[in-house]
Amino acid sequence: MVDANIVLGIDLGTTNSACAIVQEGRASVVRRGEDRIVPSVVAALRNGELVVGREAKAQRAIDPSQVVYSAKRLIGRRFSSPEVQRMMRSVPYRIVEGDNEAVMIEVGGRRLSVVELSSVILRYLRDMAEEALGGRVKKTVIAVPANFTDSQRSATRIAARLAGLDVIRVINEPTAAALAYGYIEDMDRRIAVYDFGGGTFDVTILQITRNVFEVLSTGGDSALGGDDFDRALAAWLLEQAGFSPERMPSPAQRQEVNLAARWAKEVLSDKDSVSISLARCGLGPTEVGREHFDALIQPLVRKTIRAARATLKDAGVEADELDGVVLVGGSTRVPAVRAAVAKAFGR
Repeated sequence: MVDANIVLGIDLGTTNSACAIVQEGRASVVRRGEDRIVPSVVAALRNGELVVGREAKAQRAIDPSQVVYSAKRLIGRRFSSPEVQRMMRSVPYRIVEGDNEAVMIEVGGRRLSVVELSSVILRYLRDMAEEALGGRVKKTVIAVPANFTDSQRSATRIAARLAGLDVIRVINEPTAAALAYGYIEDMDRRIAVYDFGGGTFDVTILQITRNVFEVLSTGGDSALGGDDFDRALAAWLLEQAGFSPERMPSPAQRQEVNLAARWAKEVLSDKDSVSISLARCGLGPTEVGREHFDALIQPLVRKTIRAARATLKDAGVEADELDGVVLVGGSTRVPAVRAAVAKAFGR
């Protein structure tokens, strides 16, 4: 029998999502098989059925126009907002205007709101938890970026309700990170949370006083993430394979390069070099060293450090006045990122 008081903690991310539960005083991330991370992707199959996660992501090689990703960038925004207009130019799926400037997405032969699409991902996470627990889960706490507006927070709540969840609380992501890293009880601390995910970068300065978490300042870049590391390496690989503006790769070739770039990035977090072969692109074994990869991504890493310094300045805090720096997000596993943060914050 599942405890009716169990609350599902949800991280609805731009690139990936996850959920966790607390049982007997211990938090554990919910898994489905070996997967504990769910790509924040929804796709329509040819029969109109909506699928989520890895299955949805795989559809990008079949019909990119029916694969919706990074919907978090759109939630709670008006169609006329600069962010929505910018995203319309960069994604293969169709974003259209609904009633009252609502942002709608055409997928599977219908128009769905961003809230509806977000609810599909949340329902998938709820189903994962119920499958793991063997019973119904109704309550949730959802983490959102510290700079989310009231409209974005409200839209996230509505999406959860559509997924059959009762939102107990919406918590700021940096606060959730601080709690996860043990900044609790009666500690008085001032910390920086450097959150570098797949699709976004956020940095927040938090003042923690007797279990009260105050956001002193927040900054970052909503259009910068680890996916940009993949793109930088993919662009270099395409050059090595002889592609250019005059000779563009096919969708299948581009997909091969993108997958190889992501795989290489992950391997280079632990190893000094990796060998890449691209059969469809006609590229034989090509060695990529960590130093070369670091050089490709340095301009992007420097952007995050500039944003972090600006956020410190806005908070009126010097780096040496911080009691700690919390690293969050998959992109912080990249050694060049960790080294840059350590240098910038004097750690």
